[in-house]
Amino acid sequence: MAVSDAEREANRRRQQAWRARHQGKPRGNKVLIAELAALRARVAELEAAAAHRTPVVELTTPAHRLRAELAALRKERDDLAERLAQVRSYQPGIEAETKAWLAKIDRASRAIGETDDWPENN
Repeated sequence: MAVSDAEREANRRRQQAWRARHQGKPRGNKVLIAELAALRARVAELEAAAAHRTPVVELTTPAHRLRAELAALRKERDDLAERLAQVRSYQPGIEAETKAWLAKIDRASRAIGETDDWPENN
Protein backbone atom coordinates (compact mmCIF):
# COMPACT_ATOMS: atom_id res chain seq x y z
CA MET A 1 0.00 0.00 0.00
CA ALA A 2 1.74 3.04 -1.23
CA VAL A 3 1.35 6.33 0.57
CA SER A 4 1.11 9.36 -1.60
CA ASP A 5 3.14 12.50 -1.08
CA ALA A 6 -0.03 14.40 -0.12
CA GLU A 7 -0.84 11.86 2.62
CA ARG A 8 2.73 12.03 3.93
CA GLU A 9 2.53 15.81 4.03
CA ALA A 10 -0.86 15.69 5.82
CA ASN A 11 0.53 13.25 8.43
CA ARG A 12 3.63 15.44 8.91
CA ARG A 13 1.47 18.54 9.50
CA ARG A 14 -0.81 16.64 11.90
CA GLN A 15 2.20 15.44 13.90
CA GLN A 16 3.68 18.93 13.99
CA ALA A 17 0.38 20.34 15.24
CA TRP A 18 0.21 17.68 17.97
CA ARG A 19 3.79 18.39 19.05
CA ALA A 20 3.07 22.12 19.15
CA ARG A 21 -0.04 21.58 21.32
CA HIS A 22 1.83 19.33 23.74
CA GLN A 23 5.16 21.14 23.77
CA GLY A 24 6.61 21.44 27.25
CA LYS A 25 4.20 18.93 28.74
CA PRO A 26 5.80 15.93 30.39
CA ARG A 27 5.14 12.58 28.75
CA GLY A 28 5.35 9.01 29.89
CA ASN A 29 3.79 6.47 32.20
CA LYS A 30 5.30 7.96 35.38
CA VAL A 31 3.60 11.27 34.69
CA LEU A 32 0.25 9.58 34.10
CA ILE A 33 0.59 7.53 37.30
CA ALA A 34 1.37 10.72 39.24
CA GLU A 35 -1.69 12.46 37.77
CA LEU A 36 -3.83 9.42 38.61
CA ALA A 37 -2.57 9.45 42.22
CA ALA A 38 -3.36 13.16 42.51
CA LEU A 39 -6.87 12.61 41.14
CA ARG A 40 -7.48 9.68 43.50
CA ALA A 41 -6.36 11.80 46.45
CA ARG A 42 -8.73 14.58 45.40
CA VAL A 43 -11.61 12.10 45.07
CA ALA A 44 -10.89 10.71 48.55
CA GLU A 45 -10.81 14.25 49.93
CA LEU A 46 -14.14 15.15 48.31
CA GLU A 47 -15.76 11.91 49.51
CA ALA A 48 -14.61 12.58 53.06
CA ALA A 49 -16.00 16.11 52.91
CA ALA A 50 -19.29 14.86 51.47
CA ALA A 51 -19.66 12.25 54.20
CA HIS A 52 -19.97 14.99 56.84
CA ARG A 53 -22.58 16.98 54.95
CA THR A 54 -26.28 16.36 55.09
CA PRO A 55 -27.38 14.09 52.26
CA VAL A 56 -28.78 15.70 49.17
CA VAL A 57 -32.46 15.01 48.75
CA GLU A 58 -33.07 13.12 45.58
CA LEU A 59 -35.27 15.07 43.24
CA THR A 60 -38.16 12.91 42.18
CA THR A 61 -41.44 13.77 40.63
CA PRO A 62 -44.54 13.50 42.81
CA ALA A 63 -45.82 10.66 40.63
CA HIS A 64 -42.66 8.59 41.20
CA ARG A 65 -42.78 9.29 44.91
CA LEU A 66 -46.46 8.30 45.10
CA ARG A 67 -45.79 5.10 43.16
CA ALA A 68 -42.96 4.21 45.53
CA GLU A 69 -45.14 4.94 48.58
CA LEU A 70 -47.99 2.94 47.10
CA ALA A 71 -45.69 0.00 46.43
CA ALA A 72 -44.42 0.19 50.03
CA LEU A 73 -48.00 0.29 51.36
CA ARG A 74 -49.00 -2.68 49.23
CA LYS A 75 -46.02 -4.66 50.49
CA GLU A 76 -46.88 -3.75 54.07
CA ARG A 77 -50.52 -4.73 53.45
CA ASP A 78 -49.46 -8.08 52.02
CA ASP A 79 -47.12 -8.71 54.95
CA LEU A 80 -49.86 -7.87 57.44
CA ALA A 81 -52.36 -10.07 55.62
CA GLU A 82 -49.87 -12.93 55.76
CA ARG A 83 -49.29 -12.40 59.49
CA LEU A 84 -53.05 -12.20 60.09
CA ALA A 85 -53.54 -15.48 58.26
CA GLN A 86 -50.88 -17.08 60.46
CA VAL A 87 -52.52 -15.73 63.63
CA ARG A 88 -55.93 -16.96 62.48
CA SER A 89 -54.57 -20.41 61.77
CA TYR A 90 -52.90 -20.70 65.18
CA GLN A 91 -55.64 -18.97 67.23
CA PRO A 92 -59.02 -19.38 65.54
CA GLY A 93 -61.07 -17.34 68.07
CA ILE A 94 -58.71 -14.39 68.21
CA GLU A 95 -60.79 -12.16 65.91
CA ALA A 96 -63.85 -12.31 68.14
CA GLU A 97 -61.72 -11.56 71.21
CA THR A 98 -60.08 -8.62 69.44
CA LYS A 99 -63.41 -7.14 68.35
CA ALA A 100 -64.78 -7.46 71.88
CA TRP A 101 -61.67 -5.80 73.32
CA LEU A 102 -61.89 -2.90 70.82
CA ALA A 103 -65.60 -2.41 71.60
CA LYS A 104 -64.78 -2.31 75.32
CA ILE A 105 -62.14 0.36 74.74
CA ASP A 106 -64.54 2.39 72.56
CA ARG A 107 -67.23 2.25 75.25
CA ALA A 108 -64.77 3.34 77.92
CA SER A 109 -63.52 6.28 75.87
CA ARG A 110 -67.08 7.43 75.11
CA ALA A 111 -68.02 7.15 78.77
CA ILE A 112 -65.12 9.39 79.77
CA GLY A 113 -66.20 11.90 77.14
CA GLU A 114 -62.73 12.12 75.72
CA THR A 115 -62.50 14.80 73.06
CA ASP A 116 -59.69 15.45 70.64
CA ASP A 117 -58.57 18.34 68.56
CA TRP A 118 -59.13 16.05 65.59
CA PRO A 119 -62.58 16.65 64.10
CA GLU A 120 -62.89 13.09 62.80
CA ASN A 121 -62.65 11.74 66.35
CA ASN A 122 -65.36 14.06 67.76
